[in-house]
Amino acid sequence: MIKYNRVEILVPKQLDTVSCTLHIVSLRELPDYHALSYCWGDHDLPRAQILLDETEVDVTISLEQALKTFRHATKMMVLWADAVCINQNDPEEKAEQIKLMRDIYSCANVVDVFLGEGTPRTDEAMDAALTIGQAAYDAGIFSVTVDSMRDCEFYIREDQEGYGFNRPKTDDPLANVKRSLYQLAIDLGLDFPFLGWHEIGSRDYWNRLWIMQEFCLGKELVVTCGQKTIPFHPWFEAAWIFFAMQSAMIIHTYGLQRTAHDFIVSPILQEIARCLSTAPISLNRLLGTRKHHRKTGGSPLVKLLERGCIQASKDLVRKARYPRDRIYGLLGMASDAQSLNIQPIYTNIDSDEETKAALFSASGQSKLSVVPAAEDKDPRVIGLRGVRVDTVMAIGSLFTVNNRQGIISRTTDEYLAIHANIMRYFDEIIHFCEQAQTLNAKDAASPLPQDGIKWFGANWRIPCADQTDSFTFRTRASRTSLIGYNDLRRSIELYSDNARSITDNHLSEEEFDANTEEHIRCVQTAAYASYKNAMSYQQNRRPFISEKGYVGLVPGHSLPGDVIVIIFGMIQPFVIRSIGEDRWELIGEAYVHGIMDGEIMKDNIQTEDFLLT
Repeated sequence: MIKYNRVEILVPKQLDTVSCTLHIVSLRELPDYHALSYCWGDHDLPRAQILLDETEVDVTISLEQALKTFRHATKMMVLWADAVCINQNDPEEKAEQIKLMRDIYSCANVVDVFLGEGTPRTDEAMDAALTIGQAAYDAGIFSVTVDSMRDCEFYIREDQEGYGFNRPKTDDPLANVKRSLYQLAIDLGLDFPFLGWHEIGSRDYWNRLWIMQEFCLGKELVVTCGQKTIPFHPWFEAAWIFFAMQSAMIIHTYGLQRTAHDFIVSPILQEIARCLSTAPISLNRLLGTRKHHRKTGGSPLVKLLERGCIQASKDLVRKARYPRDRIYGLLGMASDAQSLNIQPIYTNIDSDEETKAALFSASGQSKLSVVPAAEDKDPRVIGLRGVRVDTVMAIGSLFTVNNRQGIISRTTDEYLAIHANIMRYFDEIIHFCEQAQTLNAKDAASPLPQDGIKWFGANWRIPCADQTDSFTFRTRASRTSLIGYNDLRRSIELYSDNARSITDNHLSEEEFDANTEEHIRCVQTAAYASYKNAMSYQQNRRPFISEKGYVGLVPGHSLPGDVIVIIFGMIQPFVIRSIGEDRWELIGEAYVHGIMDGEIMKDNIQTEDFLLT
């Protein structure tokens, strides 16, 4: 019999303290209940007290706030809340309850999403969600994507000289939808609650890894922020997507031309622009994940890890208290969970080699080559078998450009600094490629091909790790990526030329305006957006060249002397660092141009055992 704990929230009229009782029921009985989805908060912060079966227990302040918000004035509410319904001091019970997460959240009548206490700004945004969400829904917002809204023509409105505006292309099958959404953006103008929606999207709730399955498994979601509650679909969802699209609409409707000339725009427009350009992406990712899960029934664990822990890591870190929870927290929505058969373990996990290997790879597509452990071996060490590729000889500058900077969100100096970082990143990669070809030409025994085919396109493939991004999935870079690379470089050159002209007036007004229009054309192409987004996954990486002449990208904290290895069973190279006594420290993933398709494995390879600690 499948069982789970549930909490019944009682609300005595005269008591401020939340009072609950625990009951054990079977999911086979199809009970009516709500499942709570909330952010635990910092465990080191002061705790609150609630009554559980008439006994005072400590809970996080965020849970107490949620329970107070959802309790009814006169009747009993039936909720499932993990911190209360799972005995957190019983590792075996925690492991068993994790296996039931899929059933608990998918069987709930409603999943209550609690974002925390409200503010005047979030209250305004939640109130507006009903009207704006309905208008966006009626306009057809669910038939377009944020990316597709960029694929529009640019022109200068004749009735408002100097104002930029997008319009759908005449042959676009979604032209009517886009036109309606653009018109809605214009009608709302600066009255849209930008700051409130930015604050809602910035809540720490959206960054928790555990809420991915809670958010995606629920049949019906209700979103609560403070005392404001609205259904997730369609109003909250439509309003948020519309907010996310504002960077492709309102920025080009207000102030674009003036900002290009460095005119002073109003404080509210500056604040809105910064708000739009730094809009959090974690909620966007969750919307896409939920939509895909509801449509397909789930994705393999490796894909969920990519979306939750790899793709997201460019701008955020999906938070989980323990590293292993990055696996356990996704099992409930993994389509291959049964075949993977990863068993949650919260007792003595470091002594289980097979469990460590499963947590290390978690793909189910290959099996790590785990070195048999000696009887006296430190249980904190895992031995893996692989191949040494080469040693890092030199590294470049740290690449830290944020992909989501808007065109009017920064001063000219700040924007030029961002451009300088990108161009330095490009130029260092080109320099390392040229240096590698020189090394190869001098060394007849070099493992790298001499014919130049390997280096064709290296200058634009390496910056994006040979990937292209469609904002929903990543694939191998293509000729379209080359177009995006060229558009990005060209847009930077044009902006820099205009910025310099503001000081030395070397451009005529006509030349300045021509640069501006060409810059706008570059930054509005789908190829530009895809390439820049793919590049942003390389945040906090550095270009490198190895002693043999390999070129690619390594983690930002890599150092010359680090070693690049291929671990059997993994799908990408890794960087490791010697810490003495045949022990190694894992530094992170690497992209090595020319070996990502297994080319190095064709040679006579020599295997080694690497003890990672």
